[in-house]
Amino acid sequence: LEEGKKEQKGKLGAQNLAATYLGSGEVEKLANLVLSDAQSETQQIPLEYYDIALQYFAFEEMEKEFIEIAESVKERNSERTNDMDIFIDLARKGKWNIIHSIAEQQKEIEIVPNP
Repeated sequence: LEEGKKEQKGKLGAQNLAATYLGSGEVEKLANLVLSDAQSETQQIPLEYYDIALQYFAFEEMEKEFIEIAESVKERNSERTNDMDIFIDLARKGKWNIIHSIAEQQKEIEIVPNP
């Protein structure tokens, strides 16, 4: 029972931190938090934040990080496997212009680089 409470508290903490980063426009910190979450044994951050991290890593053309997030999305949501496979293939081929074009059509938030 105590372990369950700890896990729930950790989950809420990760979600709150993700929401804080997003709300304050700290997209790079959010993307790196999501990357850490993807690398952990138990993912605690909701998938909608993974989409934002995907957009960020696509914008920055960071192949390794982009693919790692896409792989995690596939594992957590089988309905998105085909889409993520396409993104992974495009990233490996360096076809960022196509990824940017797709992301532009699906954009939920504006990702801009830090000055």
